Parts: sequence; structure tokens; C-alpha cells
Amino acid sequence: MANAAVYYGFQIGKETTPGTGVTAAKQITGMTIAPAAATETKPFRPGGNKYNTTGGVNKAWGIASLSGQLNLAEVIYPLCGLIKNAAPTGAGPYTWVFTSNPNSADSIAQYTVQAGSTGFPVFKMAGATFSDWVLSADNSGANFTAKMFGQKPAAAELWTPSGTMDTVSATLPIVGVYRPHQTLKIATTYAGLAGATATPFASFKFGIEGKIKPVWMSNGASNYTDTVEDAPKVSPGMTLELSNTNAAYYANARNGDVLFMRYAAVVGTASITIDCAGYISGTPEPKSQDGVMAMDLSFEGIADSNMNYAPYKITVVNGVAAL
Repeated sequence: MANAAVYYGFQIGKETTPGTGVTAAKQITGMTIAPAAATETKPFRPGGNKYNTTGGVNKAWGIASLSGQLNLAEVIYPLCGLIKNAAPTGAGPYTWVFTSNPNSADSIAQYTVQAGSTGFPVFKMAGATFSDWVLSADNSGANFTAKMFGQKPAAAELWTPSGTMDTVSATLPIVGVYRPHQTLKIATTYAGLAGATATPFASFKFGIEGKIKPVWMSNGASNYTDTVEDAPKVSPGMTLELSNTNAAYYANARNGDVLFMRYAAVVGTASITIDCAGYISGTPEPKSQDGVMAMDLSFEGIADSNMNYAPYKITVVNGVAAL
């Protein structure tokens, strides 16, 4: 029988020593993952010849693209891997707070990830490190995309024929976010978010992109030698009705005012709160959105003392006690 996509699974395990593989014992059902072995080859074309005559592998590593519906039980995995290896507080529900250090490296979680189905090719990658996470919310609910990279998969773990998935110790629950769960608040001060009236929105986006990357020092091997943090792109954005109230944001854009935003999704006792700050960039041109005149607002993230001198702070409450 063919390798059925419906049984294709994704499992993950938090590493004790970054880059040293562990059993990927947690089953992730709210994300899909598309992993691959990446290579950079370098050909050689000798003088007097118009064709390459030889070449070799210059770099080799693992990559993966992830996507799915926002799941409040599983979202801690990319956030711990990208922003901060947070320690939850409470006795259940548990509170996970994600803040970033503005002038020193964040301590992050790294993972071993596995994809496939037993009896068919299975892929496994150690040292899996998140580099990007982007949330998109609209009237269909909330979804995300993410990127990660990792160590070059060993020959025995590179889509192993007739492979075996690791034994699952736990499957995280699905706590999905839909339209009725979401609110967005906007204020001119951080303190003002608490008493602000929720603003109806057509869409909201928040992303952290390019925060961590591999280091390619020469060391007699094709794998990368380390990871390093970079200045990430922090890009809140939203589409709102061009109403009498929202038209005031044109003046904020002209004046370069910093605005504060709070996206929240509450599902029973679980929740996510994304606080962020920024000034409006570009020109918020009016447009038609589902028959309503609307405006797109794109922001450049601005650090604020209320968020540990970073442009964002994310708080997740769920029933998960540990990664």
C-alpha cells in the first residue's frame, strides 16, 4: 500500500544538550512540518571550458517549514525555541511568559524533530532551532507559519526507508483559536491597553523573523559550527475598518507616534496575549475589504520598558506543565 499522507506524523523532543539528539516522544498534531536536508554545492569550471567539470558539497544542514492552526497547547514549542526557554508558573493552568533580552543572547530550547510514519521513510533532525514565527489572525481564526534549521541529518535518519517513529509518551491536546475567541486593543500607552475598548479587526499579524541563524566557520566538516542571534524583524500589522474612530491613525502615522497593541485569544482557561509596540510605517492606503472601506496598518516594532525593553511580550496560559 502507498505511503498515505493522512498518517504522516510529527514528533518532537526537547534536547538536554543542544545538538545531541533525543527521543522525539511528544506527538504534535496541530502543526504540519515539511523537513528537508539542505545542501549548498560549489561547482568548478576551469578556464578555457564553458562547462563545470567538478564540484562538491560546501554546506549541509537540515531545514523545516511548519504551519498550522494556532494551538494554545503547542504554541509554547516555537516560542520556547525562538524567544526564551520559559519556565511556567502555577499549579495548572500554567502561565508561560516570553520576553526577550535586548542586549544579550536569549536562552532558548532546541529540539529533536521527527517526521513520517512507521514502515515508510522517516526523517529525524537534531539541534532543531526556530528562526521565524508568524501569527496571522482573521475572521477564520488564527494560524501560524514557522521556520527552523538543524544539524545535518545522519545517513540513518535521512528519510530512512521502512523507518520507525519513536515511541510516543504524550500527545498534546488541541486548543484551537477561532473568531469568537479573539480581541484586539490599541492604545497610545502601555498602561492604556488595560482599559481600552476592543477594536473590531479584519486581520492581525505579528511576526518575529530572522532571530537566529547558523554560523559557518570552517572546521573540516560540512555542518554548521554554531548558532548566533541576529536583529530580528518584528512586524505587527492589521487591517481595520476606515471608520471615524480609526481615521485618527492617519495622524498617528504622520506624527510618528508609537502605538501599543494587545492581541488576545481566550479559549476556556487557556489563552494567549501578545503585547507589542511600534510606529506605523509606509502609507496606510484605503481599500475595499468585503464591501467595507478599510485601511492596512503596518508597524515597525519599537522596544518598550514594559516589555523588558523589547518590542513584544507574549503570555500563554495552558494545561501543559513542561515541554
